[in-house]
Order: sequence, then C-alpha cells, then structure tokens
Amino acid sequence: MTDAKVQLKEIYPIPEKIKKTAYISGRKAYDELWKKSVEKPDVFWSEVAGQQVEWFKKWDKVMDYNFDIKKGPVFVKFFEGGKLNVSYNCLDKHLKTRGNKVAIQWEGNEPGEEKAYTYKMLHEEVCKFANVLKANGIKKGDRVCLYMPMVPELAYCDAGLFTYWRHSWYHFRRFQCRRAARQSFQFRREITGCLRWNFPWCQSDSPKSER
Repeated sequence: MTDAKVQLKEIYPIPEKIKKTAYISGRKAYDELWKKSVEKPDVFWSEVAGQQVEWFKKWDKVMDYNFDIKKGPVFVKFFEGGKLNVSYNCLDKHLKTRGNKVAIQWEGNEPGEEKAYTYKMLHEEVCKFANVLKANGIKKGDRVCLYMPMVPELAYCDAGLFTYWRHSWYHFRRFQCRRAARQSFQFRREITGCLRWNFPWCQSDSPKSER
C-alpha cells in the first residue's frame, strides 16, 4: 500500500459562502482592523467593547497605562468606571436569539460520555445554582471555592457566582494528590472560608469545609 500523495498549496482561498458570514471577511479587512488597533487603540477598543459587550454603565475612560517606572508604578487599566456582568453577557443576552442553540457541547473521557446544554438549559441551571448560593447565605463580596473536575457543571456554577458578583477560586481535583488537596483546602479555609456541596463527583473522603 503506497502513501497517498497530497499536494499542498501555500494559500487556500476562503470559500465565498464562508467569507460572507465571517466576522473578518479577509486579509484586507484584517489589516485594516490591525492598523486601527495600533494607530487608534482608544477608538478600536471602544468599538469592540460597544459591539461585543452589553454594559450596565458605560466606561469613563477606555484605557490608561504606564510602562515607565521613572514616571511611577507600572499599570494597565481598561474601561475605567464601566460596569457589566460577565454571566449576563455570556448567557442571558443570547436567550432571545440563541435560546435553543447549543451553548456547551461536552465530551467526557469515555466514548459516549457526552452532554449538550442549550442556552436555555444552561440558564436554568445557572439560576438554580445562584439560588443555592443565596439559600446558603452567600453575599456579595464573599469568596467561594469550586472544587470540581472539568465537567459542564463547573461552567454553570461559575456563571452562578458571576451572576451575583462573588469572588471565586478554582481547585481542579483531577491530577492532584489527596494530601495536596487537603493542604490546599486547609489553607483556603483558614484564609477565606470555603463552601462545599455534595455533588455526585465529589468523593466521600474529599476535604470538607463549611462557610
């Protein structure tokens, strides 16, 4: 059996059908955007933020920075004064137009282990978890630790946290030895306090902590 000969080209033209629906229609459009981002960064990022993100309060200043230590501390700031909600922008604003479309397509480690969440399904789960937080007395400014593997539930638990402006910290239990996990949790419990729920994937001997 001989190897199939594949003739490679340096450039593969984009089909017109795809080009018409693409966010950037081609090289020319890309170069124009890049040029604007370099020459007029304030204008460029203001347009991107206005088109891609919904704001509860528009920003006062697009960007501010200092990379010269002689002039003071080094810092980079974007959209000062602006207010938004990450969960709303990732989920809620898509419900009217994309409610029945798949938002998360998850594939597990085993063949056939998969889950598909539409935006509406995901929104329902996010609301449930947000109410779990509320029922457990979690308030704005509290720190919540998510001790979970890479499963779809992590996404909607995280979105539930962002819905109510909580600080979250992630502890991925996969590939971590139990001793390291316990030490990490002990440290976090002492510093911030953690809350653990008995999700199906949590082992019975996993480190527990109360808020």
